Amino acid sequence: MESTGRKVIQRRGRMSRKVQGIVTLVLVAGNAGLSEVLGAALGAFGVNIESFIKDFNAATGTGYLPGTLLATTVTIYDDYSYTFVTMP
Repeated sequence: MESTGRKVIQRRGRMSRKVQGIVTLVLVAGNAGLSEVLGAALGAFGVNIESFIKDFNAATGTGYLPGTLLATTVTIYDDYSYTFVTMP
């Protein structure tokens, strides 16, 4: 089986969730920080931004060269939980 280079990260939640929104961002691996763009994109859906930054940095802190830009798709659910997929 070939590796596609994609990582899927899930954050707390239930089985039956409805998608509230999908946001696509470009973030620096292991070094995402609070910014107006990130705050506006995720805050509009009620996502805890500090929690997202912590989860993203933990998931991408190793395995990528410093400064690698990652296309990140965040799926936000109606219970304010989220999953994200990264691709270099």
